[in-house]
Amino acid sequence: MAVDCHGPIWAIDDVSRCFQRNYLQVIFPLTACGLSLLFVIFRVAYQCTVSRKSASYKLLDHNAAEGDTQVATLDDEGEESDLMLSKAAQSELPTFEVDRPRGEIATLTLEILALVGEVAVFVAVLSTGAWGRQGTLPAIAKLVSWGYILFLALVRLLLSTFDLHSSPRLWNHTASLYGLQWVFTVFVFRSAVIHPLSNRAMIFSSIEFGLSTLLLLIAVTTRRGNKVVLVSHDEGLEPARHPTASLFSLATFAWLDPLILKGYRQPLELEDVWDLTASQKAATVLEDFRRRNYQGSLVWKLCRYFYGTLLLQGAWTIFSNLFTYLPTILLRVLLQYVEDPRSSTANAAWLYAILLFCSGAIQGIADGQALWIGRKLGVKLRAIIIGEIYAKALRRKAGSTVESAKKQPEEPAKDQKKGGFFSFGRKNKKATTDPETNNAKAKKSEDEEEDKEHMANIGTIINLMAIDSFKVSEVGAYLHFLWASVPVQIIIAVTLLYRLLGFSSFAGIVIMVFMLPINLTIAKQFTKVQNRILKGTDARIHSTNEILQNIRIIKYFAWEQRFEDIVNEKRKAELKALRFRYIIWSTAATVWYGTPILITFASFFLYTVVEGKKLTPSIAFPALSMFSLLRVPLDQLADMVAHVQESKVSLDRVDTYLNEEETQKYRQLEEENSDGQPPKIALENATLTWGSAPGQYKDDPSEEVADGFRLINMDVDFQIGKLNLITGPTGSGKTSLLMALLGEMKLLQGKVHLPGGTANRSELPVDPQTGLIESVAYCAQEAWLVNATVKDNIVFASPFDQRRYNAVIKACALERDLAILDAGDQTLVGEKGISLSGGQKQRISLARAVYSRARHLLLDDCLSAVDSHTAKHIFRQALTGPLMMNRTCVLVTHNVALTVFEAAHVIALDNGKIIAQGPPDEVAASGALGDELLKSRPTSRTTTPRPSRRPSDHAEQDDESLTNGNATTPPTKPV
Repeated sequence: MAVDCHGPIWAIDDVSRCFQRNYLQVIFPLTACGLSLLFVIFRVAYQCTVSRKSASYKLLDHNAAEGDTQVATLDDEGEESDLMLSKAAQSELPTFEVDRPRGEIATLTLEILALVGEVAVFVAVLSTGAWGRQGTLPAIAKLVSWGYILFLALVRLLLSTFDLHSSPRLWNHTASLYGLQWVFTVFVFRSAVIHPLSNRAMIFSSIEFGLSTLLLLIAVTTRRGNKVVLVSHDEGLEPARHPTASLFSLATFAWLDPLILKGYRQPLELEDVWDLTASQKAATVLEDFRRRNYQGSLVWKLCRYFYGTLLLQGAWTIFSNLFTYLPTILLRVLLQYVEDPRSSTANAAWLYAILLFCSGAIQGIADGQALWIGRKLGVKLRAIIIGEIYAKALRRKAGSTVESAKKQPEEPAKDQKKGGFFSFGRKNKKATTDPETNNAKAKKSEDEEEDKEHMANIGTIINLMAIDSFKVSEVGAYLHFLWASVPVQIIIAVTLLYRLLGFSSFAGIVIMVFMLPINLTIAKQFTKVQNRILKGTDARIHSTNEILQNIRIIKYFAWEQRFEDIVNEKRKAELKALRFRYIIWSTAATVWYGTPILITFASFFLYTVVEGKKLTPSIAFPALSMFSLLRVPLDQLADMVAHVQESKVSLDRVDTYLNEEETQKYRQLEEENSDGQPPKIALENATLTWGSAPGQYKDDPSEEVADGFRLINMDVDFQIGKLNLITGPTGSGKTSLLMALLGEMKLLQGKVHLPGGTANRSELPVDPQTGLIESVAYCAQEAWLVNATVKDNIVFASPFDQRRYNAVIKACALERDLAILDAGDQTLVGEKGISLSGGQKQRISLARAVYSRARHLLLDDCLSAVDSHTAKHIFRQALTGPLMMNRTCVLVTHNVALTVFEAAHVIALDNGKIIAQGPPDEVAASGALGDELLKSRPTSRTTTPRPSRRPSDHAEQDDESLTNGNATTPPTKPV
């Protein structure tokens, strides 16, 4: 057989005979079968190798394997471990059900019979010599190829019968070979019809084509694999349909028809929506993204993670673009045939007309698949961004940054030394005393510093999760238009226009080149205005959120108009930026839509006037078609550039937020190996600050400099199991000291000790006698409540103990409040406790800390929100009562007269420094507590040290039975 065919492949209206015999019937089918066989052998050999290697690991001790997985859930930086996210993903383990394809046995039987028929056809061709002497080798090659496919189908049937899962997916091999064989056969069949060698050869070719078509229909209309599978889904939800859909259903999205039809007949409910596959669930996607642990910026990490999906999407897009301009070429050939019927034959014209339909169908399928991949990518992208933003919110450092505060004093000096950008060498004017001018300058400086250094507030975070993540996901879904569709279409269009118009097509290319600077300028303006819009939206959302959180106060004081003006001012700034954006958009649209018209006019002008050529229909209509098609990529380019610029702005905002300073608590509170050592709550020669840059206090951390607030040389050792008091004037650093113990401040030098600061709650030791856990409970100065019932806010996922719960309610003076509430402790507190008063919210927060089994409590001025009688009751019943026996309490308070003489240790602060500490009598004698303390001191008390815990004088018998650790005192009365 001579492989080389002399002459063209396409001869007038048909494929040449040589190409049919040597390639379509011999080389191509055998090559496809050979590659399939090599892949099957490789997969089987690889599976055997893996099985042998894995056999040596089967005796691995199960406990050792578990030990490997029980790694620390917190890394060196204190970030949450992927193990917790893995557990969250595994907690959504789906249920499985057996799903059997319809007509499985009948389809398999029909498939085997069709393959036997194909083999029989070529046996008959060889026995009868229907293809002649030159057709013997092609018949043998076809017989071998169909015999190999029959063998694969029988092996697949055998494995399916015995429920064996083959490593190489044989159904994929047979389906692919059916498609290739049909493509090879269709050209041979057409040649046999329009140029038959003999009637017998035409009959055999018709039978072969019919059986190939039947096998292809079986492959594309039956489930992939055509076997029984286990379908995963959550309880109460129908499983997803696309994993078990056929190729035809996936190509046409027919698997969605039942859901669309149901939605047409009745409104869809949540339970009507099908379940997601495991790979599409947010926990799984986020866990996989974090497990890859890519380094670099957020854009780079996302590109690294989705590059495979983007390449697949781009491949579908390029495949679609190849068929985009095919109708234009076919139209030109048909018009040439209409102008001169002698240039081709009717058979060729009919073929071109059929290819017009086929090219459109193939293009539509490819576009659909590219968009489907893009939509899935967009959903995953949004899940990752929202998940990372939410995780960052849990890792962010508590408190605002001080960078802007540090830079503000420097600005006037800079202004005095330097001229402005537009001063043109003029000297700066002296500082004016005009209040309006000063206010305007101060406002401008504050705005500039806020833009540069301000940490994300709640409005910004909401905007990032709601708007920025949506913009990025939408652009990610259609990103293939920019990097795959536009370049390929422009290259194809310019090439075809050059072949059609010649030198005249360069006029359009020159115009496109001249338009590039204009488009780049427009893109830069889009970036700037998008920044302004998002900043304006952040400010408006933040203001609106604050108004809604404090709507009661605004209504009480009739401040509606004032706050309405504040929101309207923010809204006007946002609308101004939006107006400017639409002005740019209208200008850009004029340029983008006018460019194709200019290109068309310039090209035809050069072709007809300058070159003096005749514009015939076979040239004019294809050229107009190409110019109209060229408008699509140019429009896509302009549109995508604008949206990509917006998305880049959003990604930069998210990246800036994700790069904000994180809490260092896990590093600061990481205890050294101290087995057997008693727990310790202390600061050892510690200097801490809010938001200072690393290395700022490298030389002398305690040096006095004018910057953010700091705690200097803190050397405190709180007494375990007793009441410790922190006092001082407003702004002295009392709350900061608690934050320092919790690891929320930046440690510049020294050490911080806190029991259970970095351990998991499940790993903390439990006292078998008292049931207390070696952990910390914290009650903030501003009450923190969740939108749940009063009982849920107090119990807060701890084991419920009715007696302890009742005692906590009584100790925190909540009995009367619960009696007033209509639903009692089942009353919903609302968002942030909006339905409760300030005192009620504070007492519920305190009750949560007291009810917890934590041995150590940090309480931040929890007595300030209640009246004096209630404060006295809470102090005696809750803070020094039986519920606090053997528990450490670090209390920040201004009510020194009530609390100081019950304390075992007192720390007096002033301006971030300890001015006195020790027993209350020594601190009081030093004068650090003020003169009013001596006047309010009860005369009946002596100066001898008193125990920090004593039974309360109110309802004493009821609380004795609940004393933590009081094992020697039996309960006198059940609670």
